[in-house]
Amino acid sequence: MTTAQRHELYEHVALARRDVLSSALHVLVIDDHPAIQDLLRRTLELAGYRTTVCADEQTAFTQVERAMQAGDCPRVLLLDLSFPDTNATDFLRLLHLRWYNACGSFPQIIVLTTSEKVQEELAPLERVLLKPFHVHDLLTLIQQAIQCLSPSVNHNVQENPVGLPMLPIRL
Repeated sequence: MTTAQRHELYEHVALARRDVLSSALHVLVIDDHPAIQDLLRRTLELAGYRTTVCADEQTAFTQVERAMQAGDCPRVLLLDLSFPDTNATDFLRLLHLRWYNACGSFPQIIVLTTSEKVQEELAPLERVLLKPFHVHDLLTLIQQAIQCLSPSVNHNVQENPVGLPMLPIRL
């Protein structure tokens, strides 16, 4: 294969991927560690989800407001509650309030935490995944969250839509 043919193939794949992702379910990731942000974004995009990543609470609130203005509120939220100086319960309460005011409905929330205390505190209210976790467990929780969405959202969501094998990555 020539370099020109390879370049043309890459462009074709990139366009096809962009078309698939534009109709995919939107996931918002809030995590303050750049390496984890990148890994979650790549994993979710490989699994067929559109992903927006925020590094802190304020950026997340700004993103929700922008999404509302664009009519594209994320339906699933992956939230790391290991931010310094953050009360998990207060942050979730404020996030619910702002999200509802911006989007008119609540997202399915999956809390990512290293704290067993936070896990115990929030488990009755939200889906909680204790770090470190296996990517397959994360994708399974996302699929469960999607099942709780309205049927109009579910109809475009497939199990592992890109057909890639589940990767044995631990976070």
